[in-house]
Amino acid sequence: MEMRLRVRVTARLAVLMLFGGALIGVGEPGLAAGGPAYNQKTIDITWPPPPDAKSCTIRSISLDKGTYRWQAFRRYINPYVSPAWTVPAQPPSWDIDLNGGEYYWEDCVSDGSAAHLDPNYWHGSILRLNGADAKMGYHWYVGPSGTYYTTWGSSLTRIR
Repeated sequence: MEMRLRVRVTARLAVLMLFGGALIGVGEPGLAAGGPAYNQKTIDITWPPPPDAKSCTIRSISLDKGTYRWQAFRRYINPYVSPAWTVPAQPPSWDIDLNGGEYYWEDCVSDGSAAHLDPNYWHGSILRLNGADAKMGYHWYVGPSGTYYTTWGSSLTRIR
């Protein structure tokens, strides 16, 4: 039986890969259409980052079969701009059809400067069911040297 993954990417820097099997169906008990679930963490992000800087947040989520909007996000207090809370102009997001089941959900941030000249972090997110992975990721600019109180992660919202 062939399983399919349908994705509509709505961000320039999003990356989606499927390995192994297929992801099709999601649902957390009580995750009704319009109500998001979050996998998030709040930490101090510094620039430049310490060597081998990496932070992750992991959870499991039980999802019903359906179509979900999977979206990365971040917000941070930037002492150099007003208003202090800012978000990326185009965070990665797409609609994804998922099978029902218990998913492993991971979000990590790490130093992304090896891939770019400007100071930035890499944010990657994974949804895994039965060995099949869907992944997305993007770089975010950090700003001038300093420390930023940052909340980051991804959300799932059932849309059908």
